[in-house]
Amino acid sequence: MVYAILIAVGDYKDIGAADIPTYKRDIEIMHRALNEGLRIPGENIRVVTGNDNRGKVSMKSLAHAIADVEGHLSDEDVFLLYFSGHGQRKDSLNTAPGSNGASSPCTTAAGIVFSDGMVMLQSVIDYVSRLAAGGKIVILDCCYAGGFEGKGPRALQFDQAFSEFAGKGIAVMASTSADETARLWPERKCSVFTGALSQAIMELTAPSAEGQTSALLEGQTPVSLEDKISSPLTAGITRSSGRVSLNDIYDVMMRIITIRNYHEPARQQYPVFRSSIGGTIYFGTKDRVQESGKMQHNCTGNIHHFKSLDTQKEKRLAVFVLLHPTDKHSGTPAGISTEELASAARDIVGRIRTEGMEEDVVWCYFGADEGDILNSLHYAYTIWTATEEMQSKYYGRNAAAVVCDGIYVFRNTSYDLLKRIQEPTKTREEFVRDVKKLLALIVSNAESFVYDLQEVKNRTRTMAEMRALYYSWIGRVKSLYIKLSDEDIAPNDLHDWAEAIYDLAGWTADLAILFEGECGDEMACSLSVHAEKSILIDHTIRRYHEAIERVRQTEAETAEI
Repeated sequence: MVYAILIAVGDYKDIGAADIPTYKRDIEIMHRALNEGLRIPGENIRVVTGNDNRGKVSMKSLAHAIADVEGHLSDEDVFLLYFSGHGQRKDSLNTAPGSNGASSPCTTAAGIVFSDGMVMLQSVIDYVSRLAAGGKIVILDCCYAGGFEGKGPRALQFDQAFSEFAGKGIAVMASTSADETARLWPERKCSVFTGALSQAIMELTAPSAEGQTSALLEGQTPVSLEDKISSPLTAGITRSSGRVSLNDIYDVMMRIITIRNYHEPARQQYPVFRSSIGGTIYFGTKDRVQESGKMQHNCTGNIHHFKSLDTQKEKRLAVFVLLHPTDKHSGTPAGISTEELASAARDIVGRIRTEGMEEDVVWCYFGADEGDILNSLHYAYTIWTATEEMQSKYYGRNAAAVVCDGIYVFRNTSYDLLKRIQEPTKTREEFVRDVKKLLALIVSNAESFVYDLQEVKNRTRTMAEMRALYYSWIGRVKSLYIKLSDEDIAPNDLHDWAEAIYDLAGWTADLAILFEGECGDEMACSLSVHAEKSILIDHTIRRYHEAIERVRQTEAETAEI
């Protein structure tokens, strides 16, 4: 469950500061994005804009709002706090909130400003971080919002349940850096940051695919900048199982801000994002990605599952079959005759076609037990084609293969050797212990890298500095990946869990490889990440986050880990 508090302050007359005219619009579009986009129930969203929605909000209102929600929070929940108003930095305590005086920039903002005074920014973040919710998000739309200290990367302990790590922690998304003022967006009658953030959420959660103009823009008079910002913004971001991540929201929001900064060079602002969450937080969205029924399907009889291998011109299917050798076969796959394999394949093709699947080519891979199927080991495979003409394309010549009754039958002469190689050398408990130790090291290394790389985007660190900090990290990550790859084949009941971990480790290794290439390119080690490699690195981080979620899910579904 997600609980949200939205605070917008517009009336600052009592402390002699300028009023903010866009507070109502900011709340309106933010509420809509959370409710309609991220599917947070309206009753879980508390709006604080003062009596009669007049924008006069006291400091106590923040404490009261959090107190009202706090009792409902549990470790399985996500808590989101949004603030729109003035911000005040440390070196301008005696000037009007939000003013951009001649004082030197600071690294720590003093606070967020309410109608009757200021609350220390860091104290708000620290307080939210201690709430019972597993995931916490603070969103700040005010001047100097980026002047806060992050909590650092989240580390995974080897004896920690993955559910206690994935999606847990706190992230802060701020509208500006520590020495910048926040801007208004006159065309949209809202703040720049809230407008971009709300549009990002609506773009990512639109019912159809990429490039949909956000409903937030309906009724707006098109201008050149608006047209550019309405162009496809979610390219390269795929919604997985109908969910959108916090990091994807940030990425799309930054694309909008970057376009606006380019066209408004005198009114630029640079949001700051620091996440101390294990992986990222995912939100459910309006539409669900439908899984193809043909990709994997559990069937009756000796068919374990099947997988589509379709091309644009041909319908093709791979079928994975459990065909146990019996006493009649001397208890070994070698005892199963070629005729029996061909007959089994023809029977399977008949069953498939009876179900209305008009395939052109069908492969049947035969395993003796569940372990063979899970570990991609087969003692034989067959090929069936719908026409004799296609046989010349698919029936290759091989000493270990024959054509029987029109079915191509291949025997894997290395089966017995591979079967012995896959025999475990560890107990189940030893396998789990050793894999979890490697997983903790791999994930902690990845989280540290991702956290510090974000500081390049936050403009507080350069790629040259990243190169110096993480050059030796590349070798460590590669070494951990190799160690994990050398582990035993997982017991059958741990197969999905282990595969999810191997996938996660693979994306972490890809990060190391991409960064190694980055470090080898002197031109790339400048103030910004080289464009092409930046796209690849961002994509890999996105896949790493998806892998984190998959490990969490498979661990929850697997007994005694």
